[in-house]
Amino acid sequence: MIKQMVINLEDQLEKKSKSFSDPSLRYLFLLNNSYFVREDFLEPGNCVYILTLKFMQYQEKYMLASWEPVMCCLQDKMPLWFPKHSLQLARFKSEFQKTCRRQKLWKVPNPRLRQKLRKAIVDKVIIGYKRYLEDHPELEKCSSDLHDMEDMVNVLFEG
Repeated sequence: MIKQMVINLEDQLEKKSKSFSDPSLRYLFLLNNSYFVREDFLEPGNCVYILTLKFMQYQEKYMLASWEPVMCCLQDKMPLWFPKHSLQLARFKSEFQKTCRRQKLWKVPNPRLRQKLRKAIVDKVIIGYKRYLEDHPELEKCSSDLHDMEDMVNVLFEG
């Protein structure tokens, strides 16, 4: 019976999430709510497993919707003769800042979930950016960039 209630609740949350036009915000809504139900209402068992799988799917979709467009800026799509790396870095930084500004006021009430999301962003975006810089030693490095970016991520989801 509890399992069916959890499934029904998830269905209702997914229906409600469709009211958000921004896919990133939609998945953040689902993350917040599924995490809340999983952590605050359920005993360990089968239902927790179901919600954990859903949570992982929501997090992956959130990361794809929010941060994949930022990471795409670092892909080599320009002709060889074009000064592409400086343009890619400028686009990357601009998209990163735009995404952070947009999501800065979004609320994730649970501190553990907030930290999980921040860590996922750091692992994907900042580590990815660092690897890009390592793969392109010809680029001018600014060590404060990584720290500034991490600082921006660490204020996300405070509301």
